[in-house]
Amino acid sequence: METERQIRELEKAMTTTDNRRLYERCLAVKLVLEGRTRKEAGHTIGRDEHTVSHYVKNYCHNGIQGLVSKKQSGRPSRLTDE
Repeated sequence: METERQIRELEKAMTTTDNRRLYERCLAVKLVLEGRTRKEAGHTIGRDEHTVSHYVKNYCHNGIQGLVSKKQSGRPSRLTDE
């Protein structure tokens, strides 16, 4: 029953987001919950099974919020506003 609720939650997030990365992460977790292997789910979204495992772990600990991309700090831009 819990798995069915989680799948519905992921499907809802997939239909309401315009963020491609969040969509792919939700899809990967959904596929795993439906019984696919992490390797199969990774192949579907173009990621390796380690990455899918990371998505599943984040989802288990934090729900949908665990799949949302964090702001990438990276190197500051060398271009000015001008």
